[in-house]
Amino acid sequence: MRFDGVHLLLSFLPSLTLAALPSPQYHLIGYWGQNFASAQFADSSLQEPSLKTFCQSTSYTIYHVSFMTLHSDVLGNPAIDFSVHCRWPTNKWSGYPNPDPRYGFNSLNCRDVGEDVKACQAMGKKVLISISPSDYLTSTESAIRSATGVWNTFLGGATQYRPLGDAILDGIDMHIWNNDVNGYYTPFVTRLRELMGASLSKTWYVAGEATVDA
Repeated sequence: MRFDGVHLLLSFLPSLTLAALPSPQYHLIGYWGQNFASAQFADSSLQEPSLKTFCQSTSYTIYHVSFMTLHSDVLGNPAIDFSVHCRWPTNKWSGYPNPDPRYGFNSLNCRDVGEDVKACQAMGKKVLISISPSDYLTSTESAIRSATGVWNTFLGGATQYRPLGDAILDGIDMHIWNNDVNGYYTPFVTRLRELMGASLSKTWYVAGEATVDA
């Protein structure tokens, strides 16, 4: 489906999915960033390859970079964790305070991943940030604030702390495990769609999926 220049993708499985795009063909979606591949190797030194290598060596056309782990870190920015590829404290911003000990996540400086994002996009791939937070949206205001933070941090906005540098992701993937009993993800997505709809620089994507325990 498409809303005012925003494509909506529907995914149904947590790791390898088929998503219907607004065209007759189907596209493979792959998740990258949590080093899940390492569990498949007998040799513990083998790790998930870089995002660029992943794009070069697989037939996926859409890549979900996982994960955005908090709506709001210790400074109110979206937090991320990309396992061995970019994590606290190895990739901390200079002078950034320690994370809230309840969660252990912060915004990070992942410029190498950002360069890989641009390389994948140059191959014709779409790259989305997968949102799977440990914290909760507590009000409509917090949902709008988080959506604006996601836009400025990963998409078409600007902020001091952009983990992927000048790379501009193609959209978001909603990989939500905690219950949204108050419906605050509705204003979250609505605000993002408003920001996407006001930006004609590219086609933006919003993906969602049903997450289930294996």
